[in-house]
Amino acid sequence: MDAIGSLEEVIAATIAREEDARIYVFELDPEDFKRYKIAYEVIRKLKLNPDLDIYTLGAEMFEKYGEVYDAFIDKGGLTIQLPEWISMLKAKRAKKKLGDLLFLASEKLKNPETKIEELRTLLVDGEDILRMDDRSGYKKADQVAHDVVEDAMDSWENGSKALKLPLVGNAITPLWGGEEIVIAGRPGMGKSAFMLELAYRLGEQNIKTGFISLEMDSKQLMRRMCQRFVDVSLRDHLPHLQKFPEQKKKFLDGMSYLKNLPIFFDDSVSKSLGGLLMTIEKMAKIEGVKIFFLDYLQLVAPPKKASRNDEVAAISRALKVHALRNNISIIVGSQLSRSVEKRDKNDKRPRLADLRDSGAIEQDADVVAFLYRPSYYDKTDSNDGETELIVAKQRDGGIGTTHLWFDLKHQHFLSEVNESV
Repeated sequence: MDAIGSLEEVIAATIAREEDARIYVFELDPEDFKRYKIAYEVIRKLKLNPDLDIYTLGAEMFEKYGEVYDAFIDKGGLTIQLPEWISMLKAKRAKKKLGDLLFLASEKLKNPETKIEELRTLLVDGEDILRMDDRSGYKKADQVAHDVVEDAMDSWENGSKALKLPLVGNAITPLWGGEEIVIAGRPGMGKSAFMLELAYRLGEQNIKTGFISLEMDSKQLMRRMCQRFVDVSLRDHLPHLQKFPEQKKKFLDGMSYLKNLPIFFDDSVSKSLGGLLMTIEKMAKIEGVKIFFLDYLQLVAPPKKASRNDEVAAISRALKVHALRNNISIIVGSQLSRSVEKRDKNDKRPRLADLRDSGAIEQDADVVAFLYRPSYYDKTDSNDGETELIVAKQRDGGIGTTHLWFDLKHQHFLSEVNESV
């Protein structure tokens, strides 16, 4: 028997035979086994049915699957050795998968018709294999404490790795990765412009940023970002901007500046949750993007048909898990329900209960912030750009309101009225 087969045998036999080894039954999946896959599927029943003894197990394996129980049960070892064996089996499996992947990549490289996207997908698959971690996911306190101290010392020596969002001051605590932040508001309140503003300012700090819009293509987003430099509406005047030499120069200078910012857009992203997560993961792994903007949550197609509440809950949870898994921060726009419109005109400030379609958004998000412009409802208000960023939930910080200014003409946000572009 080969080395992998021997490891499979000793691991399966030990877990089947030793009572105290049952805690390791979910460290591996049946798919991790080749020779003993069927046997391991039955062995996992030990965890689900503690009353199932090894003799009943042996009879079931023999009767249903033809496995000769007595032939391999004596191959088991000591429980204390299991962690090492399991790590060895995972490593051997990873090497085998990497070998197969490299062979496939070499074959694709020989084919002149192979698209670069196919090779990128293989790179992502390779990263997944190399990152095969202990599935248990738990750590002892001393290990966690050691990691925290190491992070702190690294910050003291090399500067903090935490990402501080621009524009919002101390309203939102620095991001370390793994966060899902929701920016919510009624249509026309400025959600897209606000997220583009944050992306622009992060890009100016040379922070790699991803922006995924499910309602605008990358050209529209770039035009909106460039609007800050131009005094006429690009949506209305771009086709004949040559008639305005000064504005044309501002536009071209602005585009020359924007093209050097490390902001990544994606035109091809599908509205499906799977396609969205794949786009985010590729940007994170291939380009090193650490923070993403998604505009907006309710446009994402759910993984399966269910009630709208359950659909949005599944999408929100998937985004949070993806942020944790890839150690990235995801800032997602969200609509508010129409219940806001039904309230008295003096009670239009949004609240957590106004989040549209699902209470799970509030549960999953580390931060929920609302955009609110009083002039949106009061047309007599002369301070048309006055905007409140209302932090209604923050897992690691306080809540409160920060005042901003929305320059509607130039479609960008300022921290105060007289802030320069």
